[in-house]
Amino acid sequence: MSDGEAGNVVSLSGERVRSTPVERAWTVADVCQFTGMGKTWVYEQVASRRPGGLPFKRIGSRIRFDPDEVRGWWKRLGSEGSK
Repeated sequence: MSDGEAGNVVSLSGERVRSTPVERAWTVADVCQFTGMGKTWVYEQVASRRPGGLPFKRIGSRIRFDPDEVRGWWKRLGSEGSK
């Protein structure tokens, strides 16, 4: 439960604890914006399920991406392309 102050949360025991902001999961549109690629490319990457491919999570019929995992994957792609 929040006490109204940014970054502070009151736990169930009534103790005040510091919360860490969590970035929301990305959608296909977010990945498109980050990579500069189109939706078709993102869906092809997901469908390929290649080892080392675009990391994603399926939640029911929806596809979501962990921003940190996508950034790391993108960074690794850049280093592979420069060899």
